Amino acid sequence: MFPRAVALVFQPESAAVRFARFNDEQRQAFLADRAKLFSGGNAQRVPLEQAQVEWGAIMARLERQLAHVEGDFLLGDATYADFALAHCMWFLQGTPVTAPWSMPTRR
Repeated sequence: MFPRAVALVFQPESAAVRFARFNDEQRQAFLADRAKLFSGGNAQRVPLEQAQVEWGAIMARLERQLAHVEGDFLLGDATYADFALAHCMWFLQGTPVTAPWSMPTRR
């Protein structure tokens, strides 16, 4: 789920909003730091179009799962899964471009 959230967050429109508060030096330092995440490893970036299609399926699955529990947690009580999911949603809420992707329609 996280690689798909990253693809959505760093699409050009969202990245422009996110980086608007950075000066050029800060922007370059951030990009250099993140580039290191992919050097020497086997992590692959998810193309934006793929992330958009798959995100809809992920949110539909999440909505179905939440429909079968009481309260707001995936397994009834808060677990690691809830916190991992919340991290992705928080990341998406960082710009108005991606905020609509951050919540299932259940609420």
